[in-house]
Amino acid sequence: MQINRSSETTLGIAALITGVSFLFMIVGAIYAEFYVRAKLIIPGDISTTAQNILEHEVLFRMAIYSYVIVFISDLLVAWGLYVFLKPVNKNLSLLTAWFRLLYTALATIALFNLMDTLRHLSEQLNAQAMLSLHAFNDGWAIALLFFAVHLLLLGYLVCKSGYIPKLIGIILMIAFLYYLIDNSVKILTPGFEKFDFIILQILGIPAWIGEIALAIWLLIKGVKVKTSDLDLHQQIVD
Repeated sequence: MQINRSSETTLGIAALITGVSFLFMIVGAIYAEFYVRAKLIIPGDISTTAQNILEHEVLFRMAIYSYVIVFISDLLVAWGLYVFLKPVNKNLSLLTAWFRLLYTALATIALFNLMDTLRHLSEQLNAQAMLSLHAFNDGWAIALLFFAVHLLLLGYLVCKSGYIPKLIGIILMIAFLYYLIDNSVKILTPGFEKFDFIILQILGIPAWIGEIALAIWLLIKGVKVKTSDLDLHQQIVD
C-alpha cells in the first residue's frame, strides 16, 4: 500500500492540536469547576451563595467564559482524536467522536443556566437563581454520562492501537466507571454526598490522570507518529 505523506502530516498535526486543546481544556475546567464554583457556591446555603456570586460577579463570569473555552477545546479534541485513531477502527473512532460532540452540545446548553443565575440574582430572585444553578448541575451530570461512554470507547481504541501505551487506555476505561457511577448517583439519588465522596476518592484520580497522560503523550510522542509506522491492518482506508 502506497503511503501518502499528507496522511503522516495529518497524524502529527492532529496529535499536536489535540494535545494543546487538552491542556487548555484541563486548565479551564480546573479553574471554573474547582476554584470558582468551589469558592462561590455553598451547597444548601442559598443566601451565602447568592451573596458570594454578587460580590464576585466578574469571577463568576470568568468561570462561564472558561467553560466556553473548555467546550471549544472539546470540539478540537473530538476532531483530533478521530483523525489520530482512525487507523485503528474508522467507524468506532467516528462513534467515539460523536459521543464527545454530544457531551459538548449538552454541556453547552446547560451552561446557559449559569447566565440565568446572574440575571435572577440581579433581580433579587435568589430562589430562581438557585433553581438555575441546580439546572446547570443536572444538565452537566447528564452530559457527563455521554462523556463516560466516550471515555470507554476511547480507552478501547487506545488499547487496540498498538502505538499508544495500553496503560493509558486502561486508565481511561477506569475513568469511564467514575463518570458513569458518579453522575448516575447525582441523577438518581441527589444529595447522597457520602457515596459520591467515596467514588470520588476511589476512581476520581484516574479520571484526571487518563486525559492528562494522553495529552502529554500526544505532545511528546504522538506528533512523531506516522502512518508508515502502523501495522498494515491499522492503516487508513479511504
